[in-house]
Amino acid sequence: MKKVFLGAAVLLILLGVGIFFSRQKTNEEVGCTMEAKLCPDGSSVGRSGPKCEFAPCPTPQAAINNEAIRIFEPLPNTLIQSPIILRGEARGSWYFEASFPVSLVDARGKELARMPVSAQGEWMTTNLVPFEASLSFPKPDTSTGELVFKKDNPSGLPENDAEVRVPVRFGP
Repeated sequence: MKKVFLGAAVLLILLGVGIFFSRQKTNEEVGCTMEAKLCPDGSSVGRSGPKCEFAPCPTPQAAINNEAIRIFEPLPNTLIQSPIILRGEARGSWYFEASFPVSLVDARGKELARMPVSAQGEWMTTNLVPFEASLSFPKPDTSTGELVFKKDNPSGLPENDAEVRVPVRFGP
């Protein structure tokens, strides 16, 4: 009698485990991948939700946020000194050969510095591509100025021109 009861218990356990695993979908069935997704800020996110989709990357607060370019640093009217870190993301169409020009001008329009900013990822896309650069400049004669982020326009056609200006204040 004891052997029959023990055999029935083992059989029920095996049956329950079999049913449990038969109802589970494999990663391939729900389209999962096992690796984590790397975000532009260097963090990574894992899978979430019933379909095993990746969680979204965190979006930093943008100082300038339009369809073509987002500028995270510097914020408008920030007190800056040399060198300054420029950080943001721009659509692939903003770049040409993986870069676009940025210049710093004082309140009189005098150019203090100019440099190409490079894409930190695949730029031949319509998606936003991160950029980060350090811009050095001499001490200006005015207390304010602007950073000018220009869409690279190798065609020279005016209809392809675009720019975004971020006002800045110069520190000691």
